[in-house]
Amino acid sequence: MMRHGALVLISLTLFGASACRVADTVSPVPRWIDAHVHLFQPAPAVHEMLQRRNMAVMTIALVWDYPGYPGFEEADPWHRRAIDFVRHAEGRAAWCSTFKPNGWEGEGFARRTIVELDETFRNGAVAVKFNKDVGMRIKSRDGKFLMPDDPVFDPIWELLVARNKTLVTHLADTSAAWKPLDPSNVE
Repeated sequence: MMRHGALVLISLTLFGASACRVADTVSPVPRWIDAHVHLFQPAPAVHEMLQRRNMAVMTIALVWDYPGYPGFEEADPWHRRAIDFVRHAEGRAAWCSTFKPNGWEGEGFARRTIVELDETFRNGAVAVKFNKDVGMRIKSRDGKFLMPDDPVFDPIWELLVARNKTLVTHLADTSAAWKPLDPSNVE
């Protein structure tokens, strides 16, 4: 369990002091923060629960290019949904943008990604999710895995530092995450 000081730090980092407003009857700092949810539709019951439980969340935009998961190929629709969710959350939610790492070998990849991320920051994104496909699934034209420390990402990391944004990432999954679900594997 996290101590109150850590909650204040996370709260102020992810949500900003003004976004932590709550009813006068509860603490000005959320008691609980879930920093990794995927909520994309305003839902009065969810927003009411956040208020009642003195809770805040960070919803993380998605982008996957997996066969069998249509609708996740581009980040922009998920960015718009996250913005809408946060807009209705009355200061109880922040959002994390993402970018599509595909096309990283093409001319201008980092420049295009920086433009896209800067737009998400102007729209309130407090962090950027780095896709776990990097290091696990995406390969170069010569068959080598794209790794998170590849120099192609350096300008993007520099942007995050310059804009004081948080990087959220999965850099790997356990081998169980790649196997079919069964009673002995619930990943």
